[in-house]
Amino acid sequence: MLPFTAEQFFAGFARYNDGIWPIQILAYAAGAFALIAAFLLGRNGGRATALMLTVMWLWTGVVYHGLYFAPINPAAHAFAALFVAQAALLLAYAGRLRFAGAPVLARYVGVALIGYAAILYPLVGLAAGHTYPAVPMFGVTPCPVTLFTLGLLLLARSAPWPLFAIPILWSLIGGSAAILLGVPEDWVLLVSGPLAAGLRWRQGGRKAVNSFSRCAGMDRQRMHAADKLRRQGRINHTVTVEPALSPKGLRHDIYSEMGLPARPVAGMASMLVGLVLDGETLRRESLGQLSSDNLLGLHGRGLARAVQRGQS
Repeated sequence: MLPFTAEQFFAGFARYNDGIWPIQILAYAAGAFALIAAFLLGRNGGRATALMLTVMWLWTGVVYHGLYFAPINPAAHAFAALFVAQAALLLAYAGRLRFAGAPVLARYVGVALIGYAAILYPLVGLAAGHTYPAVPMFGVTPCPVTLFTLGLLLLARSAPWPLFAIPILWSLIGGSAAILLGVPEDWVLLVSGPLAAGLRWRQGGRKAVNSFSRCAGMDRQRMHAADKLRRQGRINHTVTVEPALSPKGLRHDIYSEMGLPARPVAGMASMLVGLVLDGETLRRESLGQLSSDNLLGLHGRGLARAVQRGQS
């Protein structure tokens, strides 16, 4: 049971909009600047966008929740604290917002949420019989601010998870007004939080797979897709820590058979004499054998004769 009625809820918006006019116009200007800055200001675009969102969340928390909503709902003080905390998080992570390279689906959903918050939200309310000033306005009331924020975060490339936490929580709290208070424009808010969470989780999973599957392969070929990694998973490549390779620390050298080892390798199995004509268990050659191989090619001739005998 809510401590206020629907009539008191919408009357609070009327008092609020009358009391802050013309801040609503400035809120639309701040939203337009945040969207433009995200894509036109390069490295500083993320900071500028985060600053505009910070102002929106701070204003909504202190002014709307703290001054106008608290008289009819004691829980508004806790809501105000949540919005101030989100403003602090936006400032803290401002330098990590990059608005390029987001997945296509996330971009489409982000643009849809931004357009809904700024344009369709008041039109849906108007169609439901909610007229100004007794309506939630863009940029200065909780639900449109949350929708706008989630939209911008989805346009960013892997925005930090902490920035999603409070907007997702508020999408459930504020979205309940669609059911309890008959606010049809908040139905989108109710689903926007879980949808944004799923898309952000999908970005994180894809980033982890891509960062691994694009690493240089063991055969010094770069793998450009996860399915290629899956196809090559059946190949058991030799790696440095196996005794077949020279001990060269933690780095790998897939062509280490072409170089001399740093020291004899313990536990190395003897090679077949019939294949290479030499055991070389300890990787040692006499000076005479070394000179015969390099200068006269006697080792190669003996190997050729062995092959011929095997084929006869």
